[in-house]
Amino acid sequence: MKNYYIKRDKNKKIIALFARPQYEGQEKLKETHKDVVAFQKKNALTFDNENKITQEIRRLAIESLKSKNELPPDFEG
Repeated sequence: MKNYYIKRDKNKKIIALFARPQYEGQEKLKETHKDVVAFQKKNALTFDNENKITQEIRRLAIESLKSKNELPPDFEG
């Protein structure tokens, strides 16, 4: 079972999860802990959207460079 090191705000809500401790004595919770599950569920859409945006930016950049013949001939994208 995976553990996360967490950062909380002043209201004790999780605002970040880390795979490794960021400082000595940092709070650690199992991935199944209700606070971790709630944080991940709340942020899943945000993470998914960020990935989609990054992919779309890359696609548009490649398309633009192709139209200007500015990609190397061996480019595979």
